[in-house]
Amino acid sequence: MDSGDAPLFAPRQRSDPSPSGHRESMYAFLDRVDSVYWARVRDLLNDWFSRLPCGMRDDVSARWRSGDNGQAQAAFWEMYLFEAHRRAGYEVEPHPEIAGEDKRPDFLVTRREDGASFYLEATMASRWSDADAADERRRRAIFERIDTALDSPNFFLEIRFEREGAELPSDVELVRPLSAWLQTLDPDEVGERLKAASRLAKIPMCVVEARGWIIRLRAVPKKVEARGGTGRPLGVFPGKAGVVDEQAPIVSALRRKATRYGELDRPYVVAVLVDRVFADEEDVAEALFAKVQLALDGESQLLSGEPMREPQSLWRRGNTPRNTRVSAVLSAIHLSSHVVARSMPRLWHNPWARRPIEVDLPWPATMVDLSTGEMTRSGAHVEPLRLPADWPGPEEPFPRHRR
Repeated sequence: MDSGDAPLFAPRQRSDPSPSGHRESMYAFLDRVDSVYWARVRDLLNDWFSRLPCGMRDDVSARWRSGDNGQAQAAFWEMYLFEAHRRAGYEVEPHPEIAGEDKRPDFLVTRREDGASFYLEATMASRWSDADAADERRRRAIFERIDTALDSPNFFLEIRFEREGAELPSDVELVRPLSAWLQTLDPDEVGERLKAASRLAKIPMCVVEARGWIIRLRAVPKKVEARGGTGRPLGVFPGKAGVVDEQAPIVSALRRKATRYGELDRPYVVAVLVDRVFADEEDVAEALFAKVQLALDGESQLLSGEPMREPQSLWRRGNTPRNTRVSAVLSAIHLSSHVVARSMPRLWHNPWARRPIEVDLPWPATMVDLSTGEMTRSGAHVEPLRLPADWPGPEEPFPRHRR
């Protein structure tokens, strides 16, 4: 078997059923985990991978194996788009040539029955900037050290970062004081104290200060039947304070692709995988058409109740259409390899498109009536992957792992 025929995940004996580690990449986890549930995910991805044209496989495989989850997600998204359109009755040609252009779109998608076609470009709205990703890697390194080196048979730990340093604490600086602190606690006594007080302030706390970090940890007693095990001690992880803006990263990802090519000879669809923690379809709608707000009456300074729209979006600047080369956007929210049977992308038609998308795609769709501003949503014509609704279950993802 040459490299072009090798599967994405090689067949081998697997024996570790535990959940993903904090620093374990998506590929490493899928290649390692042992359960019927995840074996089905591997088999599906291997099947998709085997159907890719040979010219795509080396690149897709390299991104999956890179250890970068963003790259792996992008590779998964391209595999998904290729397979879903193929199953829906389309020929999918990777990187077609465009006359007068050095750059090539990801795919030319052609309906088999009549030859109608469009260009399809894949992109992602990622959850972190490069700087955020670096910070997250440092936090996850600390999570991993605590979970792997600390024995906590009687307590789960809640962790909060009060200050973050550039250099990671050693096990002696981090794990040893936590271990000594936990040995002073009686889970029954702490549990009774919590019942009586019903206040989080009564949960025992330990503060670790080392190498510029200030880390606060609280100990929450495990249920009696769960004590004495060797599962991971961390149970509650820190959130991130701040203003949540999910529209801006979506608009940014789409704009980079909207103007990537010159005048195209057929419709152009940008497919965006939205890998953002709090994003939903409303965020996509606002990224495309701008936020709806209440207008302030200039004389009375009272809300008039009339809707207004912010000027910045992919398809509008004030009342002026923009990026009209993009015929439609195909958006997927939180789509990943194990939820492909339960999560389906949505096609958003651009009402100002120079070349409207007219082929009958299988996706749920949204269209806008320009005379009223109303959005009309339709359901999917067919589930293109034809997977059972409970796929890859009904088995548990981690049946032999107990905390």
